[in-house]
Amino acid sequence: MRQVPENEFSGPALTEGGGLLHTPATLSIGQPIEWESYMEDGLGPAKMAVFEMAKGSYFSIQYVELGPKDALIFYVMRGDVAQHADDVLMALGLTSRDLGWLADGVQLKPVHLIRQDDNGVQFHAGDFPCRADAEAAIVRLAAGAHKQAYFVEPITGKGPSLRFSDDFRSPPSIVPE
Repeated sequence: MRQVPENEFSGPALTEGGGLLHTPATLSIGQPIEWESYMEDGLGPAKMAVFEMAKGSYFSIQYVELGPKDALIFYVMRGDVAQHADDVLMALGLTSRDLGWLADGVQLKPVHLIRQDDNGVQFHAGDFPCRADAEAAIVRLAAGAHKQAYFVEPITGKGPSLRFSDDFRSPPSIVPE
C-alpha cells in the first residue's frame, strides 16, 4: 500500500465506505499518513489522504476535525463497495471491530475459515462477518507452534453479520446467521 500524493491522483471516483473507530493518533498503518486537501464540508474542517492498494485499487481516508469527537471516514471505489471496504480493512490491518458504521446498504460478505491438517483433512474453523476478520484469526492461529494451512471461502447463504451501535461510537456486535 502506498500513499498517493494529491497532485498525482487521477484515479476513479470514490464513494463513502464507512467510519472507523480511530483518530489519526490511534490509527497505526505501518507508515506515516501525510494529510492533504484541507477542506470544509458539511461536517466541519477535514483533511484527506489517498492510498493505492497492491491490487491497483484506491481508497481515501477523510479526517474530520470535530473537536473531542474527531472522525475518520473511508471512501472506496464504486462498484462492490462491500468488497472494497473489506479490502481497506485488510490493507490497514483492521477488522470489523474497528468500524463505527458502514454506508447505507453495505453489508460485508461473510466467510468460512477452513483449516487443513498435514494429512490434507479439512476442518471448519469458524464463520466470520468479513474476510478481514478471518485473516486476523489466521494470524492468531498460525502463531502457535504447530503450523497448519488455513484458507477462507465465501459463504454463499446467510452468515454472520454486523449490528452497529446507535451512536456509532462503539464496535459492532456480530450477529450469528
